Amino acid sequence: MKPYVLLFACAVMLMCGCATKSKFVYNQPIQQTGKGTGTLVAALTQISDSRTGKKEVDECYDGEPLKDIQAILESELLSTNLFEQVVTVTDAANAKADVMITPALTRFDWEVPDYETMKSYAFLAGFFTGIVGGAIYGSTDTDVYGDSGIQMRVTELASGKVVLNKSYSGHHEEKMIKFKCDTPETKVRMAGTSLQKAIAAMKSDLADVLAHQAKAPVHVSTSQ
Repeated sequence: MKPYVLLFACAVMLMCGCATKSKFVYNQPIQQTGKGTGTLVAALTQISDSRTGKKEVDECYDGEPLKDIQAILESELLSTNLFEQVVTVTDAANAKADVMITPALTRFDWEVPDYETMKSYAFLAGFFTGIVGGAIYGSTDTDVYGDSGIQMRVTELASGKVVLNKSYSGHHEEKMIKFKCDTPETKVRMAGTSLQKAIAAMKSDLADVLAHQAKAPVHVSTSQ
């Protein structure tokens, strides 16, 4: 077999890239829509994209990440048992609610340490040892990371007081064979799992800062 054929075969097997796309992988709370069991009303602004780093996962993502994360935030906030309603608003100035929640996505990505080096080794393994050697190398394990970040600002509308303004990060690690470390499903799943960890930390803080309001609501009715 010619060397360039070996290189091509090894590259295709190990680094399949984003020729296909993957759906979002995220374990939604049981409470996904409708009313929650709490007493507060939250006005949730559209999540902004504040990422300054790479957006490689977006290229493999089947859908719109920000749109899906917005729906996830609604469900996660309802699952805290703090809120009766979580309403996404476009006109924040005229929102009728107890609290205004302003989220921003600061990170949402996948990473393999020394990724470029690993690709080089894959080519060399195929070149010097043939397709069998490349396959053996591709079947060994490597670390795969998912990292996410979300900034949350929560304002009590009655007083105008910002009760929470904090960045949350989520990190997830797995070991998997090199053949699978670069697939669209892997990239999206790892990013999604890390995001779930960041949101879990946010929910814990939110329960602490809003517990007093949840017991004595001051919300304005949203009914017409």
